[in-house]
Amino acid sequence: MKRKLLSLVCMLLTLCIFLSSCAAGGALQPPFLKLLGGSLSTFFSNAGNLLSGNRPLILDGRINYRLESDGTAPEDVAALLAAIKERTGCDLAENTDGTAPRLRIGLGLHPALKASAFFVGFYENELLITAASDVMLAEAIRYFTQNHVLGEKANCGTGYLYVAGDLAYTSATIPVIEASGEPAFTVVSPENADKATYAAVTKLISSVRGATSVNLSVQDNYFKGEGSADAKEILIGLTTRVESIEATDNLDDYSYHIGITESKVIITAKNAYLLDRAVEHFCELFVTSENADASYEARTLSLPASLSYTHTERILVLSNASVTPYALIYPAGANERLLSAIDRLCGFFYYLTGATLPVYSDAQSVESSDNVTEILIGATNRHASVLAGVRLGPADWSVTTAGKRLVVHGGSTNPICEAIDRLIDELYKLSEQQNPKSNSDGYDPRPLLCYPEETALAGINAPDIPSLTGYTEIGENAYMLYRTGCNAEDLAAYLSTLTAGGYKLHQQRTAGTVSAATCYSDTEILNVTFSTTDNTLRVTVDPRTESALPPIVEKHHQGRTNVEPLFIQLGGMDALYLTKDCGMSYVVRLTDGTFIVVDGGWTDSAIAKQLYNALCEHNVLGEKPVIRCWIFTHAHVDHIGAFKTFTEKYADKVELQSVSYSFPTSAQAQIHGGRSVVREIEAFRGYIAQYGEDVAVYKARTGQLYEFADCSLEMLFSLEDYEQPKRLTNFNDSSLVFAMTLSDAQGTSQRFMMLGDCSVASAAILVARYGNYLQSDAVQVAHHGYDGGTAALYDAVSAAVVFWPCPLYNPQKPSSKRFDDPKWSKVTRVMLGQEYAKVLYVSGRGSVCVTLEDLQLREIVGIGMAAADAKYPS
Repeated sequence: MKRKLLSLVCMLLTLCIFLSSCAAGGALQPPFLKLLGGSLSTFFSNAGNLLSGNRPLILDGRINYRLESDGTAPEDVAALLAAIKERTGCDLAENTDGTAPRLRIGLGLHPALKASAFFVGFYENELLITAASDVMLAEAIRYFTQNHVLGEKANCGTGYLYVAGDLAYTSATIPVIEASGEPAFTVVSPENADKATYAAVTKLISSVRGATSVNLSVQDNYFKGEGSADAKEILIGLTTRVESIEATDNLDDYSYHIGITESKVIITAKNAYLLDRAVEHFCELFVTSENADASYEARTLSLPASLSYTHTERILVLSNASVTPYALIYPAGANERLLSAIDRLCGFFYYLTGATLPVYSDAQSVESSDNVTEILIGATNRHASVLAGVRLGPADWSVTTAGKRLVVHGGSTNPICEAIDRLIDELYKLSEQQNPKSNSDGYDPRPLLCYPEETALAGINAPDIPSLTGYTEIGENAYMLYRTGCNAEDLAAYLSTLTAGGYKLHQQRTAGTVSAATCYSDTEILNVTFSTTDNTLRVTVDPRTESALPPIVEKHHQGRTNVEPLFIQLGGMDALYLTKDCGMSYVVRLTDGTFIVVDGGWTDSAIAKQLYNALCEHNVLGEKPVIRCWIFTHAHVDHIGAFKTFTEKYADKVELQSVSYSFPTSAQAQIHGGRSVVREIEAFRGYIAQYGEDVAVYKARTGQLYEFADCSLEMLFSLEDYEQPKRLTNFNDSSLVFAMTLSDAQGTSQRFMMLGDCSVASAAILVARYGNYLQSDAVQVAHHGYDGGTAALYDAVSAAVVFWPCPLYNPQKPSSKRFDDPKWSKVTRVMLGQEYAKVLYVSGRGSVCVTLEDLQLREIVGIGMAAADAKYPS
């Protein structure tokens, strides 16, 4: 043994001398020696690490790994980078070398990872920090930061950061239901809990029963006693347990907490509304999600062994336990009519909540801060009132939020009084939702009243629709007016009102049961639709500072050339679908040589590079590829993410002329899309700005027709087509659906139906509205084959050519062919078995580029079920 150690030392000394002489002579050092470093101390340190199998993320100040993040948990990613910078002096985000190995941070990067665990380690030569949800990803990032950067055992210091080469850590889980099917945990509620807390307990128990077929037992903390620290309990609300008390004490009135240890699950908030949201979020994360570690057949459920998560809701807590922190402020000198309406509001508030609302004129109460809790009525001297009044005409009114203020305003006294009456109606509805009904027939105050910031009330004339039913914000300072119970005459009358008021008609058309028109003024673009399927007149109002008019190109000005149009579906096992289950990227070449891009795929440099290479390969203009329009169906990261990465790398290498999208408000997106989707939406305009000031932004609205070079694009569906007001409980409900007709110089035309992530709900609306008008030559499979496309929708489209954006193999189960799995995508499989479906192209097999003649003649043999079985046998 001594001889072996002596030999090793001699070898290392020899290498060290050789290294030093190379440096002294200016000779090039072998790569291995470069890796080991120049100084003797560094040499031995690096040699020891390498011999131990450790991998250097940073070595001698060189950043060897390139960071790729999908934008989830940005605060925790920023904290990780700051910790690395502090310990090593290096910025891990600076490496842009496309050939360097990757440190990937994001959702769903590791196969078969359940919602109850996160993974940190090496997988297929990449270092992954990943989980199935943003909550668990934040836990994963913090774990890596504490254990591999800041911890006592971290192999980290000035100029270096090593990670064990065999690192493959999957966080621990705990069983809520044992393998025998018996519950390991008991639900504990507060003694004498109110009805709302019991409703939250019931929601949790029902959710677990639905996922596992097991009933959890529930007891209040009086009958359960004080319990022991080791007793396995799910604590709902403010129980007498020390864990509940400490967690609740650390919360404000706007937050809830979910904490998990090996013996306690803590779900708590300071009011019943937030407690309900906390239970709902907990169930979405760990019980009912697609990746939940739950089994109905095996009667099992597992949770993370450790979790501490606090979330702040965007709400105004107007009353809690019949106590209000708010005061009502009105303008000094208000007339009797306004004061009477204010008295009516205060009386209603007391009747509803049991809380007395203090009332002051703005001369009696001085503005103290932006976060003061006030209800502002009319033109007070508060800055929030001034801002709210800027966009209001004499007959307009609005109810908005500003910080913790509720701002009620109007152009004159009558509209303000109307706003107060509408606010009273809205508060009544909110209190009904937030306070369980009493069995008493008498007066029963509702002690809790929370006002979500997503709530939008207004009567804004654009001009106003007679007998207006409602108003809703639709993102980026746009809004929609709507009226139910209308007919075609109401549409004609409204269009006449617009033209008489100075609006100009840009386009007008009918498709199926939908009649649509786009009108404009110097300041606004109005898109008006009416359908006999729901007899609702809808008017979207987009400020011209936020949107451009849909492009219309006269036929003789289309600039037809002899460039052959192409339709390209990007994919492949080596890029788009190697570790991802979804993603969608299409490129269309037009007859003038410019391109249309649809979505793009995940936030991944390889995907961005694949898209850029496709544009370059098929570019015939001899200069930068020109993207005539980049269309985004919706803001999920597997569709919009590539735009961010592409912009960072290639914004100066292409010309982007326009984009088209229609994203919901941040408040709407937060409900189901979560923080990561909200961040993408809020950052999106910044990505566009990197292409210059001349990029046109088309806000996609149903009924619009876009015309490019020998290409007509019809917008068939957007979020506004639902019955309003729409709560976005499925973010795919916000996905655009459009039809694209391409023509070539020979007169060949083919129609492509682009379904995006069309949901079951939007599919029903499409079929009812358009019927056979949906018929197309080619179709993009909805939602990658998951729920979305329905049999009725595919039968109406009856496309001969099918483009399926899904992997050939299941990333979570590489031995299983994803698109050919009989247990998956049943509706898509039924569609492919119909007589009309002739050709199938699956993204997972690789990119495909087809001409219009190819599609018309149907001569190309695509990868269909039978062909896939022959080429890739099970």
